[in-house]
Amino acid sequence: MNVRRFLWSLLIAAGATMLLMLWLKRQQGGPRPAERRPATRPAATRPAATGPATTATAPAPAEARWGNPIYPVHERMLGSLDTESGYQMRLQLTSRGAAVRTLKLTEHFATVDDKRRHREDPETYEQAVYRDPDLQGHYSLLNPVGVGPKKTYPLATRRVRFASHGVRVNLDGPRWAAGPVTTDTGGTQSVTFSSEITRNGAPFVRLEKTYRLAKGSYSAEVRLRVVNRTSQPIEFDLLQFAATGVPREDLRSDQRVVAYGRWENGQVKVSTPAIGKVQDWATGLAADEKHTLGRSDVGEPVLWAGQANRFFAVLAYVRPASEQEPTPAAPGARAEFFQAVLQETPTWKTQLAGVRSGAHELPAGGRFDLALDVFAGPKERDLLDGKPPHGKPLYATLEYKKAIQFGSCGWCSWPWLSLAMMWLLGLFSNITFGNYGLAIILLVVLVRLVLHPLTKKGQVAMMGMQKLQPRMQEIREKYKNDKAKLNEEMMKLYKSAGGTPLLGCLPMLLQMPIWIALWTGLNASVELRHAAFLPVWITDLAAPDALIHFGGKGFQLPLIGGMTGPIASLNLLPILLTVAMFLQQKFTPQAAATGQQAQTQKQMMYIMPVFLLLIFYNAASGLTMYIMASTFAGVAEQYIIRKHIRELEAEQAATETRVSMPGKRFRGQKPKKPKGPFRTTR
Repeated sequence: MNVRRFLWSLLIAAGATMLLMLWLKRQQGGPRPAERRPATRPAATRPAATGPATTATAPAPAEARWGNPIYPVHERMLGSLDTESGYQMRLQLTSRGAAVRTLKLTEHFATVDDKRRHREDPETYEQAVYRDPDLQGHYSLLNPVGVGPKKTYPLATRRVRFASHGVRVNLDGPRWAAGPVTTDTGGTQSVTFSSEITRNGAPFVRLEKTYRLAKGSYSAEVRLRVVNRTSQPIEFDLLQFAATGVPREDLRSDQRVVAYGRWENGQVKVSTPAIGKVQDWATGLAADEKHTLGRSDVGEPVLWAGQANRFFAVLAYVRPASEQEPTPAAPGARAEFFQAVLQETPTWKTQLAGVRSGAHELPAGGRFDLALDVFAGPKERDLLDGKPPHGKPLYATLEYKKAIQFGSCGWCSWPWLSLAMMWLLGLFSNITFGNYGLAIILLVVLVRLVLHPLTKKGQVAMMGMQKLQPRMQEIREKYKNDKAKLNEEMMKLYKSAGGTPLLGCLPMLLQMPIWIALWTGLNASVELRHAAFLPVWITDLAAPDALIHFGGKGFQLPLIGGMTGPIASLNLLPILLTVAMFLQQKFTPQAAATGQQAQTQKQMMYIMPVFLLLIFYNAASGLTMYIMASTFAGVAEQYIIRKHIRELEAEQAATETRVSMPGKRFRGQKPKKPKGPFRTTR
């Protein structure tokens, strides 16, 4: 009886508790019947779920409910990596932000081994990439950026904002439905992603984003369309990403830049702020207001913006609504170009280029188009000049060629001279059947032949100065306390010898611009990337020769690691360059010196080659090969010139006849005053 009474008491207490909870829930305010969602449908007929994708920037009316569906994530492919297909790239597109997941180039590869394996067997190469961990595949020019699961995708449409309603709708998630890929009769492929935005359950705005890729082109067309699906005008603006995730190419430094072109005085002026300068900037789009590059609807409009590394570039050009505009600018788009900073690795940042459209008002049922021409390819001169087969006249009009960077020494050289040296290199490569290593050697021979007269004059002057050293030392000792008289006597000595101290340095000064132009031109030549000189050694003229790989990422030398970069291989070319520099200094005529001065000269003979070894150890083998070949050629040239001078002096001495007579000589019988050392050559 007691057990039964206990059970009844427990049941009554549970019922009372349930009634109390229902009463409390009603008092707090539950969902009203008009606001409740319909019953759940079977999975086969249930529409795509809708999620909160809005961020209110101003108080919105209480009755306004915004949303856009969440779609399954799908990917689409445009183009092909088959070199026989005619496409220059393959776009891997994702419905997350209707963005580019990867953009890979058909004719360029990640490593030398990839290029070699593809040439050996292109039909099975694609399958081998998935099986062989040493292969990395085709060169991926655009890639996601981010640390952790949250990634930023290139060319993503980030958000649309309706200022009149105080609402911002995020679009960088799976808010896009992917349509089918279509191909026209000319082989041009296209795909459209669409996103529906509703207000209070009624259609409000439809966004359509279409990618088009033609055969034989390094450009992809991206068209973003906004359609007003209401009976009232609306005001909106868009945030569209451009390029990011372009890989770095250099071991020692990050040469990537955000490049943008501004129309000034009838021509395009290109600016390239480097990534290394933004490491102290705040990351994220919240800071992009401080880093605006310019607008398309001002007096000197910005035309395009993108990201580039040493050899490749991705540049987004906002097309005008009418091709008949007086300038290539698109003032109707009211586009504002900006750059933002993203965290690429836990210790390094990269940049993002983007476009923000100005506020536009759409009438009922109206539409707005934002069209981008996105160039993604190598920074080849003929291509950027618009020459066939892959160049477009648009590239020359927009002067994409000015996005070619000439490294850290670009400021001390004339771009036109560097481009001329690159043109000569390409010309010689045709003579050497595409071997750029032999082309570099021919370039060295040509430069040495052109500058030989100046080099010879400089060598003669230096040898002459060396012969004057005993007399100069006497003058220094005699007038060491009278600087004015010392300089006067020195000038008399130079004048009697027929030369000046600057004559020996003049050839070197005249050679410097050409030498720097060659250096910078070779540093920016994409043709050298993965170009081989020999089958088993120097297989990539744009990278260190790496005779023996140590494995792993290498090690840093203490104190001087920043100068050399990581030591990951035995590089033979810089060692040969050091030997060449030592021999050149040893054979170069030196000024006579004693004491501390002689000791300093001897130290410099050893310090300079070692210093150059550190500087060039991880430099591109094409650069090191040019300098090494030029240095060895200089040593040989010095030997030949000095031998020629000695032969002339011996011949002149053999033809002289001296007669010794007692008494004073007549003035007319006196031997002529011997010529100075600067007048011994013919």
